[in-house]
Amino acid sequence: MTRIFLLISLSILFSFSVIAQNTVLLSLNVNEILYKPNGFYIDKFVDDRKEKTSLGEKIKGDKKYFFDFDGHAQNYLSRYLDTKIAKNTNKQSIELHMIASTISSKFKNGLWATNIAITFGIYIDGQKLVDYTGTGKSELNEEPEKYIGQFIAKTITNDLKAFDDWWANNKSKIPTSNKVRVNVVLSTKTDKQDCIPYTANQLLKIDDFKGLPQGNGPEMAITASGIGFNYNVTTSDGQIVLDIDISPTFNKRLSWFKEAGKNPKVLAHEQLHFDITALKACEFVNALQKKTFNKADYTQILEQFQQQFENETKEMENRYDNETGHGTIIDKQLEWEKEIKEQIFKAGCYK
Repeated sequence: MTRIFLLISLSILFSFSVIAQNTVLLSLNVNEILYKPNGFYIDKFVDDRKEKTSLGEKIKGDKKYFFDFDGHAQNYLSRYLDTKIAKNTNKQSIELHMIASTISSKFKNGLWATNIAITFGIYIDGQKLVDYTGTGKSELNEEPEKYIGQFIAKTITNDLKAFDDWWANNKSKIPTSNKVRVNVVLSTKTDKQDCIPYTANQLLKIDDFKGLPQGNGPEMAITASGIGFNYNVTTSDGQIVLDIDISPTFNKRLSWFKEAGKNPKVLAHEQLHFDITALKACEFVNALQKKTFNKADYTQILEQFQQQFENETKEMENRYDNETGHGTIIDKQLEWEKEIKEQIFKAGCYK
């Protein structure tokens, strides 16, 4: 008798607590495993809704109650998914996010009229892949909690089945591997009409300098050369693939000679400026080929590399001009020519 009395007392206290808080607790009473995903497992559940203490409202006359789970959706659905959805950790891990919930149940003319809209999203590594919204409507002469619980359980199952089909058709397009595959090409061609790509056997000619001389400084010529840097991102078999094109080029329209400087000595000095550009482009290629890139930061690392080699190229070209007196200190000019040609040979990009 004492045991029965205690159980009844606890039940009364519990009911009083629910009513006092204007909260009606929902339950997803399912005994069996709901679903066995083919291509994934749920590693984590996340409640993304701004209002996390209510799923919707229940109204009867002038009384309003709020639907919720015991412990709120984050805790309740995390436990539910762990026990009711099969988990094969050899498959792709995903996160199931509750994005929105709207439940409205009103008692009118002896019936409970209920409208439901629940949205779940599937995420991998913080990236949302798809979302699904399940909607339902009913008019019942009994309390709506059972219908709502069954609807949410069925929605979860249907959404996971839909994602299984989607994943089978799209998984190769989604970057799931942390490592990034890099293909780097040093281009010896250009589609820019005013540019000359660097090649080992083609030296610049004075006629290649098409620009108009600028300023009244002591410079007899200016070589406008640079390292083109382009990359394309694709995904193959779950891995990000970077196809990078590096192209050292000479810009004819921005490069110029003054009449007084049109001689082999000045041309040799300008040629080495282009050689330095080509050397740094080759070093850029070699550095990219050795670097390990990760999905989380590959764009940042690429930008850092580009800035690094741009700065190194400028620094070397300025040092070259300063040490050679813009080509007027003959012995220094010859030292630089010998050193740069040896470095280009060792770098191995131009055969």
